[in-house]
Parts: sequence; C-alpha cells; structure tokens
Amino acid sequence: MGTIALGSRLAFGDLDLALFNLITSQAERHDQLQPAEAVGLSRYLITRLRDLANLHASFGIVPALSLAYGCGVAALWLRRSRRSEPGGDEFPAVAALTALALAAYLPSLVVRIVWPIYFAPVFPLLLIVAACAAGHQFERAARAGRGAIITGVAVLLLFQAGTFASKSGWHLSSDEPDLRELREVALYLAEVVPAGQTLLTMDTYLAVESGRRVPSDWEMGIFSYWPTRSEDEGRRFKLVTDERLSRSLSSATVGAVVLSDRALGILLKKHHKAYRFYHQLTEEELQAALPGLEGYHLAAVFQHFGQFRDNLYILLPDDVEASPGML
Repeated sequence: MGTIALGSRLAFGDLDLALFNLITSQAERHDQLQPAEAVGLSRYLITRLRDLANLHASFGIVPALSLAYGCGVAALWLRRSRRSEPGGDEFPAVAALTALALAAYLPSLVVRIVWPIYFAPVFPLLLIVAACAAGHQFERAARAGRGAIITGVAVLLLFQAGTFASKSGWHLSSDEPDLRELREVALYLAEVVPAGQTLLTMDTYLAVESGRRVPSDWEMGIFSYWPTRSEDEGRRFKLVTDERLSRSLSSATVGAVVLSDRALGILLKKHHKAYRFYHQLTEEELQAALPGLEGYHLAAVFQHFGQFRDNLYILLPDDVEASPGML
C-alpha cells in the first residue's frame, strides 16, 4: 500500500486531493450545497433505471447496441483465446472503446441527478462501436444473401440518425447571440477591472474571455463552492467554504464581483430552496441576500445573458467608478 500511495502522490501530487476530485466530489454532489437525506436502495435503483431510460431517449439504440456488441466481441475473443485459435482482431479496438465508455459512465451511478448531456463526450466512442456492429451485421447478411436483414439494419440506422439529430443539437456558431453578448460583457470587464486584479465569479468563462483571473480555489466555478465542508477540509481540498467566500469578498485584490441568477441561487441554496431568482434584483436586495457585498455597488446589469438567459450583475468596489459609456 505504501508503494501505491507513493505512486499516487507522484502521479496526482496529493492523494487525498486526487481521491476527492475523482471520486468523493462526484459521489457527494447531492450534499454539496446542503446536507441531503439518505436514499433507500429501492429508490436508488428506480432512479438509476430512470436515468438509463432518459439516456436511451436522448441517444436511441446506441448504448444498448454498443454494450451488446462490445460484450459479444469480448466473449468471442475470450473463447478463441482459450482454444489458442487466431482471430478476434477487432477485439482491442471495439472492446477498449466499450470499456472506456463504460468507465466514463459508471461513476455517474453514484450521482443522484444525471442528465443525458453529461454523456455527450462518451457517445462518439459508442457511435464507433455501433457502426462496427452495423457493419458486421451487413457483412454477415450479405454473405448469407439475407436482404431483409440488410434492409432492417439500414432502417434501424436511419431511425437512430434521425433520433440523434433531432435531440442532440449541441453546436456553437461564432455568430450566435450568446457569444456576441459574452464578448460585450468581457470587453466591459476588461475595461473596469485592472489587469492585476481578480474577477470573483462562478461563471469562470467570463474571466477567460476578459483576460482576468479568478481568486485562488474559485477555478471550478459552481463546483468550487462547498458550504457543507469545514474550513480545514476547504484548505485540504481547495474548496470555497463560507469562510473563504467571506474572505474573498473582502479582499483588496478583487476588482469586480460578477453574479448570475444561477450563481446567486447556488450561493444561497442553503437559505432558499430555489436555485434561481426570476426577477431583477436591486443593489439593496443583492447586498441583503449575500453578506459581504456591502463594500460594492451595482455598476451594470446584463439581462437574458448566457445559457440560462439570466440577469448578470456586475458589482464594483465602492471606490471604483464604472465607465459611463459602457453602461
């Protein structure tokens, strides 16, 4: 065990931190913002079945076809290996892709809420496996002269393509309004926040686009904030606790605080049940909702911003004035 621990530290730097990032942070996401009640085994299994149903609704037959084909190829390869027969050339690629996709999916079994979009990076792997399965069936049917099977597989593939295309419109265009708005906000932030100061925000893409840094340990955005953890755990695992949040807000190095409705809802989740606010807040309401904002004034509000069409509030230190031309 000592050798394993040493190797892990060399590979990951800190074993505790690596285990938290890889396993604990995912397994305890439902406890991230407030303590959650225990879930019984029956409810857990029902939830997992529901998640699998949602997965198939979004991606059609690809998961089942890939898993079945990958397992079939692995079984064929193992049978041939035991008989010391050559063959199974397709095993390394097909089975490895299936195993990789499964490895990416299995950790999500410990998360209470699973959205199909989480698996978008996995499905290119499974699509390759599904294509191998379809090609294999085509080849077998063609050799046997079974035109009906070829037609069936072709119809199945067309159905799958239509299902995937209709429910998987995840793409970006540089001309989309969201990106134009992002550039507009980023230009504003680059003007009002000096280069040496930080941008306190959970929407870290704003820091990237404006060329500013976020405070230490805020790099993971909404996944950085763990108010249920102690200050000692916050230091060990590089998390933002309530104490760290308070210190960050009072830091002289913060050039602006940028909060979306969703970020505010996450920061206040343990006090309010809702994740989001559905009306535009005033400066007084913001300061009353989040202690520590008393030293900031509301400089700008961008409405219908970002993925969730939120209000985006930009607050500057009281001794900093916003450029009138940018408001």
